[in-house]
Amino acid sequence: MSEVSFAIGEADAGLRERLDEEISAFNAAVTGHHDGRLLSIAVRGDDGDLCAGLYGWTWGGCGYIDLLWVQDGQRSRGLGTRLLAAAEAEIRRRGCDLVALSTHSF
Repeated sequence: MSEVSFAIGEADAGLRERLDEEISAFNAAVTGHHDGRLLSIAVRGDDGDLCAGLYGWTWGGCGYIDLLWVQDGQRSRGLGTRLLAAAEAEIRRRGCDLVALSTHSF
């Protein structure tokens, strides 16, 4: 192996996208599933301000929710539940029967 260097930091513009491209290409070549799609849902108030949002993807019969956020003033009103239901419906519409996410609560 030739010499390599490690660049460690908070963020690297384009690194996430490049890793996603490389992993998606590898997974598609190995599995034959070429159906990867991004998924995003934005919930906006009457003023156009973002109240909640979800970001994830679907691929190979599975949906994954990567990010989910609800504005402080909108919490405990069922908005997060409705957001997840909308995501699950879209994931099913895309032909997926599995959904995964990683979460924690305080």
